[in-house]
Amino acid sequence: EAELAAYYRTRYRADYQLVSGRPPRRHLARTQAEAARRAALLALPPGARVLDFGAGSGEFLAEGQRHGWAMLGVEPGEAYAGHARGLGVTVLPGLEGAEGPFDAITAHHVLEH
Repeated sequence: EAELAAYYRTRYRADYQLVSGRPPRRHLARTQAEAARRAALLALPPGARVLDFGAGSGEFLAEGQRHGWAMLGVEPGEAYAGHARGLGVTVLPGLEGAEGPFDAITAHHVLEH
């Protein structure tokens, strides 16, 4: 468990996406468009509590906040989580501290792992 956690925290993006460090511009442009589509599909009312498991670089969290939702992200990757926090969103490294209940829990590009 510790080895897998360390891998996702530091090496996963380099192996999977050939990215070491902050997310590249092409990633940010794509995920911003995906975030808008994901938020439209949820159609939650303002004030809804949403947990995004595998929050990546945080664009969906920021989009949800623009909709008036209380967003919480879980992202073990340190560089991407750091970028997300720079957007003004809350991101945890794991589920510890992710207190529910939530109106929605999302996982985009997560289950294949």
